Amino acid sequence: MATVQPVSAMKVPQGTYTQATVTVASVSMGYMDPVSHSYTQKTMAGPFTATVPFSPSMTVGTSPMALNFDMNMASSVSIDGLGNVTFSPVMTAAMGSVSGTALNPFQGGVQHMVGSVTSQSSSQFTMSSLMGMQTSTFTTNSSTQFPSSGMTSMGMMGSGMMVAVDAMMQADGSYLAQRVEYMGTGSTGMMGGGLVSSITGNPPTQLTLVTNSGMGSGMMASSIAGTITVSLPSSVPYNIDSDGVDLTGLSFAPTFDATHLVKGQKVEVVSGSGMMAGGMMGGLGTVTASQVRLEQQGLHGSVSAYTSSGSQASFTLTLPTDSAFTTLTGAASIQVYQQAGTDLRGLTTVSNGTNIQTRGLLFYDAGTYKLVATVIEPGAAVTVAPPVAGSTAMQVGLGDAPADWIMAFGNTVNSILLTKTDGSTVNVMPTAAPVEMMQTMGTMQPISALNVPQGSYTQAAITLSGVSMGYVDPTTHTYTQKTMAGPFTAMVPFSPTLTVGTSPMALNFDMNMASSVSIDASGNVAFTPTLTAMTSAVAANGANPWQGGMQQQVGLVSSMAGPQFTMGSMMGVQATTFTTTSATQFPSAGLTGMGMLSTGMMVAVDATLQADGSYLAQRVEYMGTDSTGMMGSGLVTSITGNPPTQLTLVANGGMGGGMMASSIGGTITVALPASVPYSYDADDVDLTNLPFTPAFGPTSLVKGQKLAVVSTSSMMGGGMMSGGSGLGTLTASQVRLEQQGLHGVVSAYAASGSQATFTLTLPSDSAFASFAGTTTIQVYQQAGTQLQGLGAITNGSDVQVRGLLFYDAGTYKLVSSWVTVH
Repeated sequence: MATVQPVSAMKVPQGTYTQATVTVASVSMGYMDPVSHSYTQKTMAGPFTATVPFSPSMTVGTSPMALNFDMNMASSVSIDGLGNVTFSPVMTAAMGSVSGTALNPFQGGVQHMVGSVTSQSSSQFTMSSLMGMQTSTFTTNSSTQFPSSGMTSMGMMGSGMMVAVDAMMQADGSYLAQRVEYMGTGSTGMMGGGLVSSITGNPPTQLTLVTNSGMGSGMMASSIAGTITVSLPSSVPYNIDSDGVDLTGLSFAPTFDATHLVKGQKVEVVSGSGMMAGGMMGGLGTVTASQVRLEQQGLHGSVSAYTSSGSQASFTLTLPTDSAFTTLTGAASIQVYQQAGTDLRGLTTVSNGTNIQTRGLLFYDAGTYKLVATVIEPGAAVTVAPPVAGSTAMQVGLGDAPADWIMAFGNTVNSILLTKTDGSTVNVMPTAAPVEMMQTMGTMQPISALNVPQGSYTQAAITLSGVSMGYVDPTTHTYTQKTMAGPFTAMVPFSPTLTVGTSPMALNFDMNMASSVSIDASGNVAFTPTLTAMTSAVAANGANPWQGGMQQQVGLVSSMAGPQFTMGSMMGVQATTFTTTSATQFPSAGLTGMGMLSTGMMVAVDATLQADGSYLAQRVEYMGTDSTGMMGSGLVTSITGNPPTQLTLVANGGMGGGMMASSIGGTITVALPASVPYSYDADDVDLTNLPFTPAFGPTSLVKGQKLAVVSTSSMMGGGMMSGGSGLGTLTASQVRLEQQGLHGVVSAYAASGSQATFTLTLPSDSAFASFAGTTTIQVYQQAGTQLQGLGAITNGSDVQVRGLLFYDAGTYKLVSSWVTVH
């Protein structure tokens, strides 16, 4: 899209020509079915023929020329309501003179043609390609660039090397290479290019590509539209192919790394080995990436909000309603940056209302897709949804009403499709997010933040997968783990209809775990997700998670720029950019301001969603380690020694070396040095005027408490990588008491001014009760305690409480930050 692919280069008899007959065959296509919104593949053998008249007649004279055919895919391919696809190629032709000095592909240039070297001499080489021209010979000279350290000149080139070439056609029909880049592999390896359709893990450990190019072992032309599963080692380098792209003077930092990898981007994945598990020939194949590179891609839409400043401009590109990109990412529009180096082809200016196609590098910054354009040209008319005022910032959250016998329940939210009243859908999960449900009791976990088209919505379709759970079996009373692959789908109707207006909003889903997960007398576990939805206006200040706030979001810093930083998290919203101000708190001695922040630091952030969809950081706390260390959180199930020398956690969260989303429900063995510091996280917990002294240390560490344990080194002895099936051990450098949720019935409620106390009686199947040995706890309602869904607390109320759980004078005492209706 917005470029041409050279398919032939030859000498043609001079004269006048009136038309061309183009024959194509062996169609292999992949598409988003407009009805089912599912990815579908289809092959059609052909042949298919198109007659293309030349108007005016084409004259081949004495000067080199380029003959370019443009296939109108919207007119060539159709699908009916039953999913039947037909192909009748519709093409037009355009002629251009060969530049001889520029890489313009419309004027005889070749850009980023990938192939394997078959022969070479001192100044020439021949290569074969999978796509486009099959065999090409290129001449090099002293001006030819060799940008890769693995090949800095022709003297380092060898047969079998995979290279990418930029070249210009010369008057004699030969090609002069301007740039020859070694792709980092040879004939035993491979390169696959395509659109990212799914991402697993945070930081990402795997992605899936829908292929549209490639070369090397396991790749064939018939592979196009197939999917590659790509394993991403933690050390894999990410880079940008900025060849021909003007990235100067942008209002954002163009970044591509593990935290800026999102669905919908075009990437090239290079592997030093070929495809495994069958390769592309028979369906899914798997490769291990040795590098991941962001490549140029094309998008089509209608221009609005065009603003210019000097030689630069920016505008919103609204995509068609049937756009596969929109279905995949949930983004109905992207921001486009027109640079001084952007080529306007067939256009004198860009203006609002213009239908265009554009090509460039697609970045993901501050929750928005941003394309830096190399080419903008006229496009076909865009079919868009009925006009609405625009899009509005939305935070999507997920919480749970508990099943008391479950201690940990991890799953991945793959997609949330909102259905509008006109039948169209919007995916508000552009990136899949792992979530642990039990730690969301009494709160909400932000899982996505994006701009959503305004309008009315009737329902949500939520798809989950990758369940990893740990529970106390109600019959045997033993701790048990279980995994369930899924996918699992839940339909959530909006009653009344959800209206997205002009003000930022929070859309929160509450999973009823007691209704969603069941276990029979034989120990068979079943999962059928049951959810409800609620909405709220975003609070301008405060980190209320029901109102667009974020509390204690833990992640690793991936980049900083001015007052902003970006971090990636294992749980919940995956990659988030935060803006700091003079009011942002930095409570840790190891991080007292932005000037001390560095890449790899592990931090916990409280933040608030802003009207433009960005996050304003209220509090940034250094967790005492970086990417070489780790943090594991969960419930204490056993303690050894007095004073304690070791404890065991059932993991329900974490970050850093050895931690993965699939670790949820596994156990961590924690060694406790005598000198390890103990603390409690009092952020957002009112600890004033209590009738006891809230303390946490070796003598008040008990089973059932939720802790975050930080270590300056990674997991030892198998660790969490094993998915929790085996124990891993870490040595704690700090132990911190964290907020947790409990569920029960209120009794003995007694109020005094702005404070109150009550007894919370837990259910008989409570996992907490099994480990702690008590079925009641004392709860303290403070002036700062917030009530959600409750006007008042009364005896007999069935509630969820969240707060810090202390152990004082032989009694469990929870100081509540939230009390919510169950």
